[in-house]
Amino acid sequence: MTELTLKDEYTFKNRTAVVEWLKAKGYKVKKSKLYADAKAGLLRVENDGSVLMESVARYLEHPEAGVKEHMETVEAGSDLEVKEYHRRAAIAKAKKTELEAKRLEFEMEKDAGRWLPREDLELEMAGRAAVLEQGFKNLVQVKAADWVHACGGDPKRAGELRAAINAELDGLFNEFARADAFQVLFEEEG
Repeated sequence: MTELTLKDEYTFKNRTAVVEWLKAKGYKVKKSKLYADAKAGLLRVENDGSVLMESVARYLEHPEAGVKEHMETVEAGSDLEVKEYHRRAAIAKAKKTELEAKRLEFEMEKDAGRWLPREDLELEMAGRAAVLEQGFKNLVQVKAADWVHACGGDPKRAGELRAAINAELDGLFNEFARADAFQVLFEEEG
């Protein structure tokens, strides 16, 4: 007879193995009945003919199968494998429910505008970087003469030049940081 243990991963080789296991557990089921129930869709059989323990558990719970009477004759604690399966199934169901709740919460936050799709974020970041780069280049173009004049072309006055450039950069970065909206036009160079 086939005996199922936790290490067997709850897979029976075929329907005959299911019948043998059920009989060993005290269920009153005949091979012809189980085969007929499988044909009627009460017991799911995999394409290779194997049967998962999950399918057997559903079969045992199915009201049309008529084999649940066994559960009423089993004393508490004597059918550990079935109880372990049901315990693990309950844990899996709880995890699934929790994941579904987290997914729903995420969808609600996304609908509320708290999340951006990655593509949108990358475009936003690229746009901001382009604005910053162009602002910096424009700043250098416009202020270069002022900076040269600020230090009078004297290398000894380089500290004054650094201070003037840093002050202008601070202003540029402050403006960049508080810009609520900006427009970027991407053009191909060619």
